[in-house]
Amino acid sequence: MGKKFLYGSILLNVILIGFILISSLERGEDATNSGKDTAGSLSAVSVAPTISTLTYPDGSVYEGQMSNEMANGLGEKSYPNGKVFTGTWKNNAIDGFGQATSPNGSYYIGHWLKGKLENIGIRRDKEGSFYYGEFKNGQESGLGTLYLKSQDVFIGSWKDGKQSGHGTYIYKDGTIYIGNWAEGNQSGQGKQLFNDGDSYVGEYKLGQFEGQGTYIFGNGIRFDGVWKSGKRDGEGTLTDLNHVTYMGEWYGDWNDNTAKGIVTAYYPNGKTAKGQYVNGKFIKP
Repeated sequence: MGKKFLYGSILLNVILIGFILISSLERGEDATNSGKDTAGSLSAVSVAPTISTLTYPDGSVYEGQMSNEMANGLGEKSYPNGKVFTGTWKNNAIDGFGQATSPNGSYYIGHWLKGKLENIGIRRDKEGSFYYGEFKNGQESGLGTLYLKSQDVFIGSWKDGKQSGHGTYIYKDGTIYIGNWAEGNQSGQGKQLFNDGDSYVGEYKLGQFEGQGTYIFGNGIRFDGVWKSGKRDGEGTLTDLNHVTYMGEWYGDWNDNTAKGIVTAYYPNGKTAKGQYVNGKFIKP
């Protein structure tokens, strides 16, 4: 419930910013009439803006309001490579609400500060993935939602353009990860619920199980122990459906039937036995 509310608030802010600015333009209002020093305001510029065209040495062209021989006010700048920046300008940089589009289909819409996205914005990359949320210094930073072309979804915290902090990743197949992130990877404490009913709770590193963790199969079998690079590696305890506990050293991956263990079996009746656990079976010497 909280995540839906968070996403809705971010998107609502983006929509409101756009409508407020668009409505003021339709009414013929200019930022200089407000008397306030807001983003896009020209109150600090001494000369009244004029509509002009300016061609730069690199071939880019600016059309819009100018003052002091610089882009100031509403305008559009087109580049030879097909990129277009449209919005409010201040001292030759987008500053305020605006958008940037590219021929490859990517675009940015939102609030800009000195030519870089700042605060709330929307980004679409050339692959068709969308990001809605907070930006800082032109990069995703703060709270945001990413809709990938693959139909995976991430909702959570960002830093310098990468997932960082707490977040939820929902895979197309229904698998869900909830936990910590660092540098764009699942890292630290997390929980994963798989679409087949299995689950894992524990430590992650670079997107894989790493450290202490508990894996519970959909059928109820449970493993508590040490993991490395996504596989069991070290001390661990397996409890089967008959409540037999196998304690010892484990290595390998259950998913490809290579998991093995040098273990001691503890039975509910108090008996014990030593042996190997191989491919889902306990083998006595």
